[in-house]
Amino acid sequence: MPKLSQKNLTIHTPVIEIEGREALVKFKIESDCFSDTLYFRLDRAFASYVDMSLNCALVALLIPAMRGGLSIKLSGPVSYNLLTSCTLRVIPIIVEILGLEPVAIIHDGQVLKEGSVSGLSATGFSGGVDSYSILDDYYFNESQDRRGIDLLIFNNVGANGTIEEKELFHSRKNQALDSASVIGLPLIVVDSNLDEFYSRFEDLNFFKTHSFRNAAVAHLLSKGVSTYRYAAARSYKDVKVEPFSTIGGVDPITLPLLNSEGLDIQSEGAQYTRSQKIRRLIENPVFQENLYVCVDHNTKGNCSKCQKCVRTLLVIDLMGHLSKFNRSFSIVEYKKVKDKYLFKYLTSNDSFSTDIASLAKASDVQISKSLRVKIAIFKVVNGLKQQAKILLGRGGRRHL
Repeated sequence: MPKLSQKNLTIHTPVIEIEGREALVKFKIESDCFSDTLYFRLDRAFASYVDMSLNCALVALLIPAMRGGLSIKLSGPVSYNLLTSCTLRVIPIIVEILGLEPVAIIHDGQVLKEGSVSGLSATGFSGGVDSYSILDDYYFNESQDRRGIDLLIFNNVGANGTIEEKELFHSRKNQALDSASVIGLPLIVVDSNLDEFYSRFEDLNFFKTHSFRNAAVAHLLSKGVSTYRYAAARSYKDVKVEPFSTIGGVDPITLPLLNSEGLDIQSEGAQYTRSQKIRRLIENPVFQENLYVCVDHNTKGNCSKCQKCVRTLLVIDLMGHLSKFNRSFSIVEYKKVKDKYLFKYLTSNDSFSTDIASLAKASDVQISKSLRVKIAIFKVVNGLKQQAKILLGRGGRRHL
């Protein structure tokens, strides 16, 4: 049983306010550490999708509360399945992965053992490889009556800069809206101040906590959405409950544990490597012309030279399809930094690097002579260093 903290984070039942064309969902928060309101803003056309329980706020604030050492007090209705799972399963996993201390969850409201099931299925959409991979599995290649995606959700819960960086959010939102129009699916845009609760702590960045932030929005909309498909951050073979840089590393385990009676959250895509996802999509013109992966906050569209842009373009290049992506990327900018990043990936051993190295080995794309020499020198030097460590280790043991 987690130790009951002397300080609580109290969450109250949400209220909805209509402001022009928007619906504002507000949870009153009582705490010495955080803002007094957690809000989510969306088009009023989707206000009927909003679930009025505390499920959304519980998922949204569980990690910040644990980081702050605050017991969570729920003053309102909450799912029995979610409450039980968070208490018995989810908190221990967060403790193991992120190294946070367990907290108690206190509830003095109604426990919900039934949920409305709408039948609608949604997925988060940022325009990246993972987004399109889910669409490839459930939408692009299915007949209309068999499609497993009914709508897309674009969230502003920390990936699009701070609350003050609205220009970046609006730029990415407009790009997502344009892509959704081409794809042929409605897009729900959800804006929130949730990042304020995480950014209170320097170590709770978006990458480290993204799956819980986005799962919270799925719960917010669970009166209209009954299935939420979320892209996995790692492949199945890499999923382990052990200390890691992000809670997203165990999405195939944690996300189903965040289900309620009315919402089924599914982790998707862990059966593929990054290059496998791209290969399945590479002939799709929607993917070619609307792919967005950039992490540069100062660039509209893809900068084509940040790590994520280059990582994606390297795979496309090694598959021999680079020219097909000249509308979504600057091939000129990519080629300026290509060798720098290719060297990095061909001399590292993380999962992305291993994937790219295997692709390069099987590819007909020529690697420049200067880069081949640089890699060869690196491997020789690195090999000598490893041998030196072994010899020094042996010598140390003999000396002892």
